Amino acid sequence: MAQLFRPYPKCPTLAWHIGQRVMDPYRDTDCLIFVTGRKSVGKSVFSIALAEQIACEISKITHKPPSEYFTIKNVRSVDRHGSMEILTSDVLTKENGIIIIDDAQISYGARSAMTRENKAMGDILTIMRPYRVTLIINCVYSSTVDKIARSLADFIIPIISSSTLTKQTIAKVYFSEITESGKEYKKFLTWKGKRIKYWINTLPNPELMKAYKKLRKENTDKFVAETYDKFVKEPEAPNGRKNGVEQFIQEHGEAIRADYKETQSIRALSRKYGVSEYRIGRCLTEAS
Repeated sequence: MAQLFRPYPKCPTLAWHIGQRVMDPYRDTDCLIFVTGRKSVGKSVFSIALAEQIACEISKITHKPPSEYFTIKNVRSVDRHGSMEILTSDVLTKENGIIIIDDAQISYGARSAMTRENKAMGDILTIMRPYRVTLIINCVYSSTVDKIARSLADFIIPIISSSTLTKQTIAKVYFSEITESGKEYKKFLTWKGKRIKYWINTLPNPELMKAYKKLRKENTDKFVAETYDKFVKEPEAPNGRKNGVEQFIQEHGEAIRADYKETQSIRALSRKYGVSEYRIGRCLTEAS
């Protein structure tokens, strides 16, 4: 497990603060966290280490193994339909589950307010609280994620820097309060009157990192294949004729939308119809 960092002597760790929040015995409380920063700055490593530590803090209270709350199955990385897959899986309905959506801008960037992905994200944020879920969303800038989701964030964590030599990631952590006028105030955590501006984390469990790298590579290959299908294999046909994707939507869209209500899985429908997840996603988001 990653080394724990305490900014002051006897100060609780960041994971402890979050664990106490979602384990509050007097109220149902979830936790939405945005981890931001430029490419390759260490967002994913920091998030996985933090998720692992939160799971251990919850484990101390419940006396159940940390794997009850976080495993690699709780990570969605380079996944265009990551939010929909989480919404239709049992990961979301596990008490105190910890979920990571990596590369969130792939799913949420540049989308209209009424897309199916947007609705799925809204549903996740609505459902999370009764199950006391911790959702960690990684993106280059929090502005790439839907503004409704951003307004519900409990913690914003900008990654400042990372070092391959020390294998440490430095981050700021603050919670955001938005007034009725729409003005945002950033407040840092405190300990005995002292403000905690920076937190440091190291690498998570090596086996977990190995599984993450494998997941990311597999999903990157799938994402590239879907992009090829979208922009190269099925280009816009001349003279206003429908291209292959549009023809497929017209022929199978209604059946796929009906099947989705039963299977609740884009991947299963992709295998059933023998097409990419991109096509299935288009059928679900566009009217016939």
